[in-house]
Amino acid sequence: MLVVPADAAATAANILGNELLFRLELALSVLAVAFNLVRMALGYVLFRPVGRIVTLISAFIGLVAVALQASSILFELPVLTVLKSEAGFAGFSAEQLQSLALIFLRWNAQASNLYLAFFGFWCMVGGYIIYKSTFLPRILGVLLAIAGWATPPTCGRRSRTPCTPGTWPWASASWCWVSGSSCSA
Repeated sequence: MLVVPADAAATAANILGNELLFRLELALSVLAVAFNLVRMALGYVLFRPVGRIVTLISAFIGLVAVALQASSILFELPVLTVLKSEAGFAGFSAEQLQSLALIFLRWNAQASNLYLAFFGFWCMVGGYIIYKSTFLPRILGVLLAIAGWATPPTCGRRSRTPCTPGTWPWASASWCWVSGSSCSA
């Protein structure tokens, strides 16, 4: 774990010692935003026959969630700059720069929690849509809605959601492929 919540110096040492891992996490976060945008668009197109209004609501909630996800990444971008360029921040001590980096990471965590809350709402609406569809098993919709209800911000802690982004569209597509369904409502 790179971030030590109560220790800015240990967090800075972890990040600087594992800079490649931190940069990889940033790159994967940006990639996740791109995948989530594609997932929202495909979900709208595929499930529109189930109900135009409810899929539009789902797409809107999903786009808000993706916007929040993208904005949470913005708080991680300055961390390496703050930790590595002491010359650019000559008015600050090393401890102050480490604390500033930790503040950015805490803001990232708060923005991620807000994203997960909207993602949980999207899972609940998506579960309803899948439940109402005629081409997927209803149990997938029920499970997705339960996973959305159990999203970590509703549990009061920051961890990964049981309804991980990308899982349900692949499960839905796999079901359509295995069952030989035409996947139309």
